[in-house]
Parts: sequence; structure tokens; C-alpha cells
Amino acid sequence: QQPNIDITPLLANSNDQNNPDIAYFYLRDTLGLSEETMWKITLDAGSLLGMTPRNLDKKVSLLRRTMNLSDEDVRVILGKQPALLHYSAERNLAPTILFLVRALDLSKGELRGMIIECPSILGYSLENLKKKFGFFFNTLRF
Repeated sequence: QQPNIDITPLLANSNDQNNPDIAYFYLRDTLGLSEETMWKITLDAGSLLGMTPRNLDKKVSLLRRTMNLSDEDVRVILGKQPALLHYSAERNLAPTILFLVRALDLSKGELRGMIIECPSILGYSLENLKKKFGFFFNTLRF
């Protein structure tokens, strides 16, 4: 005999597509991520769905601001590398972006183009990037 428990309120909240407190709906509705990208996030970076929309928006806003990204640019980057949203805006993304701009003397437009083509570069640690750039600059005289 199963207890008679009304779960309707729980189901109603989980299916409320206008709920701004659910990361899935922020990613899909606010950012406009495609169903394909949402499946990729669910399968490859599922813990993003446990983050707050405010936390996700902080990271997306940093990316937009530092590279003048359009909505479509954000969708392309997250479609290629949704795990970027796992990184801390202050401890990971901002320092990496600043390093890339300074080390390569990039404009916002040049940085934008590079990140759209290869968003995974934002996932490298600063130490790793410094070693790689040191090799290219010092050893190969690039």
C-alpha cells in the first residue's frame, strides 16, 4: 500500500518554464540554446543544470563584456564548449582572458574571433598557458 502523497506542487514547479530559478530554462530560454546544445550540456556537463541562473549569467556577462559577444556568439561558444560555464568568472575566466589579451596584444575583436574558433582555450590554467606561450615566444621565436 503506497502512501497517498500529493506530488503535484513538486511536478508543477519542475515543469514551470517561466521559473527564473531553474538553470535549464535560463540556458534554453534566456540564452536561446538549441535543443542539441541542451542535450550536450545534459550529457557532458550536467552539473551546470544545478547552478543558479544568476551564477551562469555572471559568467555569460563577463564573456559578453570582455569580447563584445552577440547572442549568437554566446550560443556558438557554449555549443562548442559548454563546460566553460563551470569555471569561476573571477578566478578562472577573467584572469585567462586578461592574460590572452596582454600576452598576444589582442583587441576585443581579435580575442572574440579566437575564442569563437577555439573556446576551449579558456579552459587552460594560467600556468599551462604561460608555459605554452613561453615555448612559442622563447624557443620558436614566434
